[in-house]
Amino acid sequence: MRTTAAHIVEQINGKIAAADLDEIINTNGLFKGRLGLLVYYFYSYKFSPSQQFLDGMERMLAIIFDEVNEGSEQFLRNASYADGLSGLGIVLTELINEGILDETYLMQLDDLDDVMYENCITFINHENFDFFHGAFGIVRYFEVRGKKDHLKRIIHLLSTKAYNSGTEADIFNNSVHDEYVTGCNFGIAHGIPGFLLILLNLYEQDIEKEYCKKLLEDGLDYLISFRNQANGISPLVNFPYNIYNEAAGARKVHVNTRLAYCNSDLGITFLLLRAAKTLDNSRYEDLAMEIGDCCTQRTNFDLTGVEDYHFCHGAAGVAQLYTRIAGLCGRSIFTDAYEHWINRTISSLEQDMQLEDISNVKLSFLHGWPGAVLAVYGYLNPELKAWDKFFLLS
Repeated sequence: MRTTAAHIVEQINGKIAAADLDEIINTNGLFKGRLGLLVYYFYSYKFSPSQQFLDGMERMLAIIFDEVNEGSEQFLRNASYADGLSGLGIVLTELINEGILDETYLMQLDDLDDVMYENCITFINHENFDFFHGAFGIVRYFEVRGKKDHLKRIIHLLSTKAYNSGTEADIFNNSVHDEYVTGCNFGIAHGIPGFLLILLNLYEQDIEKEYCKKLLEDGLDYLISFRNQANGISPLVNFPYNIYNEAAGARKVHVNTRLAYCNSDLGITFLLLRAAKTLDNSRYEDLAMEIGDCCTQRTNFDLTGVEDYHFCHGAAGVAQLYTRIAGLCGRSIFTDAYEHWINRTISSLEQDMQLEDISNVKLSFLHGWPGAVLAVYGYLNPELKAWDKFFLLS
């Protein structure tokens, strides 16, 4: 399979190199645009140093900065991680830390900090805590940038908002006009696991530890309280997708069997293992093993919904979660699951190579080739897994 994987990577890199990217891509965002390709080029160069990847990075940076300087790009008016400024800031910080960009770019990022902070406060006040599209994407930006003063103020606001409302659960519920995101969401991308993974990072960095610890412990207890509320869909499915109140006041429990980076059980397993080690609480590890064991038994379409290689809701994201879970607990059952899902990723990519079209979706970090290729790089060279920091997995 490694020979096949290396061949598939070569084919995809060749197709991207031959594509008219200016014609296909018209946005600069991290998950659907040029920033995602920039990350792909950077880690491709680490995997196989080649001038084509350096040229690709230079091209993406030139277009992004031209549009930033002209003020014409929509993402300048968007603070979100997935599509806007916080994603830009995190990618630029990574390139500065890696020596690709010099530190003069830090001054440009400093100019964004007050704008980002005000946007974060607005998101919190409107109860949009989403990692991809709301407050916690900006919290992640300040974490990566090491902006402790901003983070302290944000954590105090989160804590005040949680405990002044009469129930700490309120801080973890989204009030947004999207039935898949609103309420109590159980996925890393939009819900409680993403929020808590970022709070774990802050706790580990000694940033307002007592505040973070209380929010973490209350958030984890709140999350765990919903276990086994998947309405009998399957004994192997532990958590719903999200729970929210409908306009008429009825409580809606949204359930599906999807196994994915963006959805419930596998991300919660990863979160609980992280929490067990950071907070020194074996209860979290015991729960993680129970939930994770259920996940490993879910391999067919009916219990996973997986039919492609995508990172967000396909085989690549599942594989990447399993390799991180295996690294945290050392159990062979999860290493075996990783091998199963990375092989499925490679097979799905191989089938996709039979198609001739290259659309903007194919070039999406989240839903296309780049995220899946980076997962395969990590399979071929285990030292190249740090790219998943962009998804809170390292």
